[in-house]
Amino acid sequence: MFKTEKYYVLKHCPKVKSILEIGFGDGNLSYNLAKKYPAVHITAIDGDKEYYALANKINSHKRIIYVCSNFENFKSKNVFDVIIASEVIEHLSNIDAFMKFISKHSHKGTILILTSDNAHYLGFLLESFKSMFIKKFNLYIWRNQAGKYYSWNKHYYNWTINTLGTILHMYNFTPFQYYYSQHGFVKGILNFLLDFVSFFVPFFRRKIVIFGIQKK
Repeated sequence: MFKTEKYYVLKHCPKVKSILEIGFGDGNLSYNLAKKYPAVHITAIDGDKEYYALANKINSHKRIIYVCSNFENFKSKNVFDVIIASEVIEHLSNIDAFMKFISKHSHKGTILILTSDNAHYLGFLLESFKSMFIKKFNLYIWRNQAGKYYSWNKHYYNWTINTLGTILHMYNFTPFQYYYSQHGFVKGILNFLLDFVSFFVPFFRRKIVIFGIQKK
C-alpha cells in the first residue's frame, strides 16, 4: 500500500564513493546500498553490541565496515559523500552535538539523508490526545523535559518536515527533497484505518524522509 522510508533512501541515494550510516541496526540498509553501487565503500556505526554482532552475521559485505560505536565516540577524521541517519534523530537529546558531528564528516556537496517518525502521524496524535485527556499526563509536543521520554515510542523529540528542514538550514545543509512514507504493514483494525486515511493525506503518514546538501 505504501513505500517505506528505506525504499526512498535506496531509490534516491546518489551514486557515490563513500557513505556513512549512523545507527545501522541490523545492517540491511548498508548491505543493500553496497549491492546497488559496486564502487561504494560504507562505514556504518551503531553503539549497540547486539546490532553489531547481528549485522556482521547476516549483512556482512567486503565494502562495509561495521563499527560498534555511538557518534560521540567515533574517532575517524574521514569525510563522506553521503551521510544517512535513519530513525535516529528522534531518539537523541543533544541535537547540536549530533549535527556538529555530521558537519565534521561532511564536505561541500555531501548529501545528508534523515528519516524520522512524523510528529503529525495519526497514531501519535491519538496517543497525545489520550495523554492529555485520559491519562492526564503533561504533553510536550516538540520537546520533552530533560531526562524524560515521550509516552509514544521513547522519543526525546518528534519532528515534522518543517522542523527537520530548519535544523538542516541551521547547520548549512540545504533541503532539496522530502517524502512521507509508512513503515511497512502494521497489524490491527485501528492501524488499517489510520493507514487508509493517510493514503489520501500523506501529511498523516508515519515516517518522513528528507534530503539536504552541504553548502559550506
